[in-house]
Amino acid sequence: MSCEIILDQGFKILEITLPSSGGIEEERAWGELADQKGLTLIGHGPNEGNPRDLTSLESHCLPKIKQALEEASRLNAPLLTIHFNVDSRWIPPETIKGKIDMLSRIAQWSMELGVRVNLENLSEAAVDLEKALLKVPELDLTLDVGHAMLTHRESTAPNIIKRLYDRISHLHLHDNHGGKSHRNDEHLIPGERRMKWLWLVKGSPASGIIRSDRN
Repeated sequence: MSCEIILDQGFKILEITLPSSGGIEEERAWGELADQKGLTLIGHGPNEGNPRDLTSLESHCLPKIKQALEEASRLNAPLLTIHFNVDSRWIPPETIKGKIDMLSRIAQWSMELGVRVNLENLSEAAVDLEKALLKVPELDLTLDVGHAMLTHRESTAPNIIKRLYDRISHLHLHDNHGGKSHRNDEHLIPGERRMKWLWLVKGSPASGIIRSDRN
């Protein structure tokens, strides 16, 4: 979907990929657009690559996340969402421990730069996300309800909401058919397929997950 279509629908918050692939020129263009249209920009960080390779994460992913945070700060973006899979079904315990240590460093950078960082659920169940968030209290959670439909028999979103409601500050709303891998992450229009949207909006433990005190 082009930026013009989004703006025509009246949206005032735009989530963009950071760091900008076009470098300083693209960053400048985003800043100018935000100023002209009265937009709030929020960031989505880079993919982590191999989620089980701590050496690669240290040398390639972390520098990109720091660059994304610095760019978000320059763009006055209040939030950067990152992928950092901590699913104990796929990732060894020592690797998860190392990744949580990295998340602590990322959270420290975020506080120094004035940009909040959110961890986005990928294939994790609520218990795995909870372990990471308890260790790094500065992090919040981006709940991606499409990702919650994947690699499990039932959506993990209900239990994530039940256990981590107070840490959810951002939502990614999209639909899919379910499936066994990220290849099934179809990003369909909400309501087109399997997600039980009525429950999500009206039946959560706190009578809805849209909170007035969070962005």
